[in-house]
Amino acid sequence: MPVAVPQAAWIPQLERTEPLTATQLTLPTPLLRYRRVVVLATHAALIFLAYLAAYAIRFEFSVPGKELSVFWATLPYLLALRLALFEGFRLHGGYWRHFSLHDLVQLGLAVTLSSLAFAGARAFSELVREVPRSVLVLDWLIVIFFLGGARLAVRYVRESQLPMKPAKGKRTLIIGAGPPSSSCARPCTMSGRPCTSSGSPTTIRRN
Repeated sequence: MPVAVPQAAWIPQLERTEPLTATQLTLPTPLLRYRRVVVLATHAALIFLAYLAAYAIRFEFSVPGKELSVFWATLPYLLALRLALFEGFRLHGGYWRHFSLHDLVQLGLAVTLSSLAFAGARAFSELVREVPRSVLVLDWLIVIFFLGGARLAVRYVRESQLPMKPAKGKRTLIIGAGPPSSSCARPCTMSGRPCTSSGSPTTIRRN
């Protein structure tokens, strides 16, 4: 008499049998303690580059001296607004290798709100009023592209570096199919350790 297999999964605790390969993209060990500072500095650098690129595109890569002075004078205000909103949306934390659509939406909201706040400052600051409107629009688009693209690139590189057929590892059998099994398998594939899956029931080999 056939026995029905419940839609459930069980994964025993696995121990790492090998160290992570040196080719995987990760911060050097001394910098892991300061990971948040590294992320914040990366955000600041990309915000600066996006604002500069917006000016360069607006003036066809020949920015007049007067406009360049406005750029440097308003840059600290834009940086402060963006970094403050990023902190409010918790964008300085998290792991870029797990970047998802939800994270992209949060990033878009933070950038949009900070851009609106910076544009609204035109009503109170004569200095900000000198920033061309086209620069504000270009900066909004470019900073989303830069920050979102950087996160997607990190995730792509991390996932593409995992070997398809690890030579060693422990095998784990997941019984069943559907969302429960997928939920159990997902931490393996997202953990940064090499793993492969095949067949149904699913067999996962992890290093």
